Amino acid sequence: MIPGVASGQDVDARREFEERLLKEFYGQKPMILLCGGVWRLEALGMKVSKVSHHLNARMVNLNAEMGRVRYNTPIHMLLPGTGPVSEQIWGKDREPFPVNSVHGLALSDLGSRQDEFEVVGISGEPVQIQESNGGSRLREDRHGNPMNSQECIEAIVSIHGPPLVAVQWHAEAYFAEGEFSPHSKLLLHAAQWEPPTPEIPSASQSLKEIRKFAREHKCLSGVKLHVGGERHRTKVDIVEDLKVAWALHGG
Repeated sequence: MIPGVASGQDVDARREFEERLLKEFYGQKPMILLCGGVWRLEALGMKVSKVSHHLNARMVNLNAEMGRVRYNTPIHMLLPGTGPVSEQIWGKDREPFPVNSVHGLALSDLGSRQDEFEVVGISGEPVQIQESNGGSRLREDRHGNPMNSQECIEAIVSIHGPPLVAVQWHAEAYFAEGEFSPHSKLLLHAAQWEPPTPEIPSASQSLKEIRKFAREHKCLSGVKLHVGGERHRTKVDIVEDLKVAWALHGG
């Protein structure tokens, strides 16, 4: 996981280290990039640009051990994507949901990687504040102006291999909502990934391939290869047959 940049740290050294991690492990291991961690995708040739009215709340403060989250303010709606990866993560009923927003930069161009990733979320309309008189108003930015968030890429996921999930908001701040929340489903797409189990051929399938090889190369004549009626031969039996055949032909 590559989280956002914390204050008081050596920003340049951390950026260089995280970019090296990204280059080394992208496509090799599942990865999660959060908030400022998303900007490290510049190391893969993507472009990051300034966006307006997305930095409109105090930094999310998360203490998972104590079960406390502060300043997790809903700022704008997240519009889930319409592609196959989005459907895999959230299912067919992909409804918009509110997210926090504490960033002044966001992905603007996937560059040469556009065929390797799917945009699974973009920013939608600002979350409106309900008034006591029954009306509503837009949230205000830090200067007191009505907020009108610029549309931007909020989440992308790699299509092939171990998933790289890049999330511009702090999805981890919603851990108390459980594994079925849209935020958790997105993070778990990477966290619960397992490599596909290779298909191991059965003894009969292996025997079929051996016989095919024998016919093509005419090198197993005189060696008895069979399943043997009710007694299913094991792979060990077949390996022994191969050793005998190899020895007969001077191997």
